[in-house]
Amino acid sequence: MKPFPIVDVQSFIETTRDTGYKSTGSAIAELVDNALEASAKHVNVTIEHADGIGATKNSTIRVTDDGTGMTPAVLRVALQFGGTTRLGSRVATGRYGMGLPNGGLSQARRLEVYTWTNSSRVWTSYLDVDEIATNSMCAVPTPRIARVSVRPRTRSGTIVVLSKCDRLDCDSAQTLQLKILAEFGRIFRQALHDGRLIKINGIQVRPFDPLFLAADGNLSGAKLYGPPLEYKLRVPAFVKSGASVSLVSVRFSELPIQKWHHFSNEKKNDLGIAKNAGVSIVRAGREIDYGWYFMGTKRKENYDDWWRCEVAFTPELDELFGVTHSKQKINPTQLLSSILTPEIERTARELNSRVRSKFTSIKGQGVRGRALNRLQARDHLLEPPRSLRESSTLSDKLPGLKLLRKRNDGVHGLRFAVTHNPEENNLFFSAQLRDGLLSLNINESHPFYSCAYRQLASAGTVGNRQDGLHYVLLLLISCARAECLVNGPRVREIMRRFRQIWSDAVAAFLS
Repeated sequence: MKPFPIVDVQSFIETTRDTGYKSTGSAIAELVDNALEASAKHVNVTIEHADGIGATKNSTIRVTDDGTGMTPAVLRVALQFGGTTRLGSRVATGRYGMGLPNGGLSQARRLEVYTWTNSSRVWTSYLDVDEIATNSMCAVPTPRIARVSVRPRTRSGTIVVLSKCDRLDCDSAQTLQLKILAEFGRIFRQALHDGRLIKINGIQVRPFDPLFLAADGNLSGAKLYGPPLEYKLRVPAFVKSGASVSLVSVRFSELPIQKWHHFSNEKKNDLGIAKNAGVSIVRAGREIDYGWYFMGTKRKENYDDWWRCEVAFTPELDELFGVTHSKQKINPTQLLSSILTPEIERTARELNSRVRSKFTSIKGQGVRGRALNRLQARDHLLEPPRSLRESSTLSDKLPGLKLLRKRNDGVHGLRFAVTHNPEENNLFFSAQLRDGLLSLNINESHPFYSCAYRQLASAGTVGNRQDGLHYVLLLLISCARAECLVNGPRVREIMRRFRQIWSDAVAAFLS
């Protein structure tokens, strides 16, 4: 009877090409993983154009490294689907034995490997989809010594060549290059931080930290939000590991809204700020996924662009995270989600609330600033406080007063500032005059702030609400301004007592 193989090789090869890598960069990242696991310090990826004009059709991609290289026996195993010397390994990124053949043939119809453990002899073998389809290739070819034209430049290393590329995800080679530079900066950020060098067509890959914490990467300036969360999880019994417990680490960062909110939308997109809300999933120091994970019922909003989360774990917990063999996606188990989600969701909502509050403050500052400028321009019409009338040299010492006197034909005017901070007393506002600056603080602990002022301040430039904030500030500042003209401690105490009674009445009416 004719043997009936377990695997139909021709169908299998075509099917496995549809593994579903997110991008060409994700597929080539598998080859870079192999290089880094082989202790490579330098990895060079080159995209060569068959027609010489920059299109990706029929391009050739080369991945060259200075790692330890492979012996002929190891090379043949490495080209076999499921063949690996690291099967079941839980100490680094490799484990499944699918990276080299699967990643390579997902993008190209031919995969060639040149490798050497010393520069005197280079071994080569290959896989070819078309030869497999016509039954002319039924097994991994026995490695042979490569022709003399392949001259190693390092003591040991490997070159992987993908030719007859028919599934690259960009029509333009330049676009593909830029896309891979961005992807690799994020995927391999930890290796790059540790001194590994990766180049794409001679351009050095720069680490990209989505949490914006690393000083040597992209734009930095975020701050850690609270201490990292750590979860000790039991390693499944069937996993061959020296440890019975492994650690999952979760950390959050808060982006500096005050410094970056004014960036244009284009700049926010280019810097990776906008449309990047989510959780970076890092396995063995290498990012394998990025998405809206462990958020429970919380929906993603634009405010969530301004904080980030990273969940890091070791390969011993692959089954709990549902890691796929392409190492580019997770499918967390219900058990893992039940452990991580409550605290991550709570912190996410907390950070979202903080971002909202900060943007509310920023919007209020813009409207408030315009309102204060309008009031400040008219203050010279009022009687100046005695402290200013009695100081003939004060305007010479204070540039702000000097400017106002010059603008208003020599008549002084006060400058105004408004803040909102919690106070222990129940006054809904307080004021202080110093060096020509009248500072008004609205008490965040008083009901007036939450019931009225905050809504007006957060309305930005929306029609009548903007006018409402202007008139509220006019009333409060004019009240504080009038008190500046009151002299004598007894009268001032009466005014303070009046403000206290007034504040209590406002609180009662708003409650």
